[in-house]
Amino acid sequence: MERIEKIIGHAGNVHVVLSTDKYRQIAEIKVQTRSLKLVASCEATEMEAALHDALEKIEQQAIRHKKKRMTIKR
Repeated sequence: MERIEKIIGHAGNVHVVLSTDKYRQIAEIKVQTRSLKLVASCEATEMEAALHDALEKIEQQAIRHKKKRMTIKR
């Protein structure tokens, strides 16, 4: 979460939902700030792997948003 905070600045709200269905481990992460909302959900056989994948997805979304914001000229 520290890497994501470096990219987007102060995150307003972060919700992490971890659930288990038989052999599936599901991790869902929601990050909300004033200007954007990032959501990622992943599933794997191990909870640690699902959480790691969801964090990677959130990080990629944050990087895309930052690049988009930097290229827009006003």
